[in-house]
Amino acid sequence: MRRLRQWIFWRRCHFSKKTPEKNGISDSCAVFQAEETWCAVAAVSRLLDRLLRFEKIRNSLDCKYFAISLANILKAGAPLYVKDWISACLLKLERLAGISRNIGIPIDLEVTVHDIIPRLITEIGTSSSGVQERAAVQLQDLVLMGIPDYTTAIGDSGGIFPLVELLDKGTPRAREAALAVLYNICMNEENRSTILAAGAVTHLERLIRSGGSQWKLALYLLRALPT
Repeated sequence: MRRLRQWIFWRRCHFSKKTPEKNGISDSCAVFQAEETWCAVAAVSRLLDRLLRFEKIRNSLDCKYFAISLANILKAGAPLYVKDWISACLLKLERLAGISRNIGIPIDLEVTVHDIIPRLITEIGTSSSGVQERAAVQLQDLVLMGIPDYTTAIGDSGGIFPLVELLDKGTPRAREAALAVLYNICMNEENRSTILAAGAVTHLERLIRSGGSQWKLALYLLRALPT
């Protein structure tokens, strides 16, 4: 267990360092090292996830240390395949040890903001209409919880442009969900500017003129945007 802790500590330090440029080859080396690092993080997360199944080992672990370390790594821009395992460990720590109360970090919120929302936005950007619709509806469900961190995360994760594109190319259900999400996040002034920059007005006006089932939602959103 001590070696596992030492490894995580070393990796946390590693993320904060920048690779100096040497002979013009540092970029490719840095990419390789970063990928190697993330693969190692995923491997250790898988190991920890398995170890947490055993009560005796769980009781001997410093769960607070691991939860804080993993939460910090989750925020470090890890690839989605790494976030899968980090999130699984954090959620298991929360379920088995109620770790949120001990570290002052809401685990569910951290996983949603740094893993689930970016993942849904990536899915909205795919070419599959079914995947887009499911992701948009899930994003709508999150936004309707009224948690400010969720609406902020959508804008910060680059979710506005793919959501606006759904207004033009998405299924009817996906368009409806995208309208609801955009309306909720447009209360933020910066998000309103980005929604305009993404070309939402043209799509909204078209939806209003069509008289379809989404015209009222489109009108509400259009009125909320600066003219």
